Order: sequence, then C-alpha cells, then structure tokens
Amino acid sequence: MPRGWPIPTDRWVRVNTFWQPPAGWVPLPDTPPAPEGWRFWEPNPEWDRRYAANYRDIAVWGRVPNVLAVVWLLIVVAGFFAPEVVGLAIAGWLVLVAAFGCLIVHEVLRRRLTNRGLAQLAGVAAEARGKYLIREYQRYLMGTA
Repeated sequence: MPRGWPIPTDRWVRVNTFWQPPAGWVPLPDTPPAPEGWRFWEPNPEWDRRYAANYRDIAVWGRVPNVLAVVWLLIVVAGFFAPEVVGLAIAGWLVLVAAFGCLIVHEVLRRRLTNRGLAQLAGVAAEARGKYLIREYQRYLMGTA
C-alpha cells in the first residue's frame, strides 16, 4: 500500500477487487497518488497453495529438469572416469540445454495459466462490482423518490 494511504476496509476490498483505478486516483483528497507502476492487485503467496490444482497439467515440465539435472551430474561424474569419451561431453550439454528448456516452458505455461486465472477472477469481480453499483444506485433512487 502506498505510504500515506488509509487501510481499506474488508468490505471496500471485496467490492473493488481487481478494479484498476485511473491514473492519478487517490482514496482521499489529501493523500498522495500511487507511485508510478504500482499495482493495485496481484497474486499473494496463498495463490500457489490454493490454486495448485490449476497447475497440475504442467507439473511434468517442472519435474523433468530435476531428473535431467541428476542425469547431467551422472554424466559429469562419468566424464571424470572416462575423459576420452567425447560423446559424454556432448550428451552432458544436450541434457543441460534440455533441462533449461523444460524449465523455461514450465515458467511460460505457469505465467499463462496465472494470467488466465486472474483474468477470469477479474471478470467475475467486475461483474459483481457492477451489480453492487446498480443495487446501490437503485437504493439511492428509492430514497430520493
């Protein structure tokens, strides 16, 4: 939370979840604007624990680099005992590149799944916020009639 901003109530957070305020928006007239690039909403550490099932399909991409790292270590050890075997060096490099490739694929897929999940939640939150604002406006109109 930016310095000088009041702590929002739980109700305010529930109503405004995923709402992105316009540039220069401040919660109260005497508060400073948010710093440049400050994000109002982002996944917290609970995201990984609660949404682990969403990442189940890509888990293999995260496990394969660990297996390949063990294979690479075995190749390196074998290389010490048989330095004349050129194929071991080539195999070692191929395994290392494959491990990093799998790791990169895993992180890209994880980012895509996270962004897709956040977009879905943002849509649900925006819809709920719109319904809330309509109800509040109708309540206001009923009070002025």
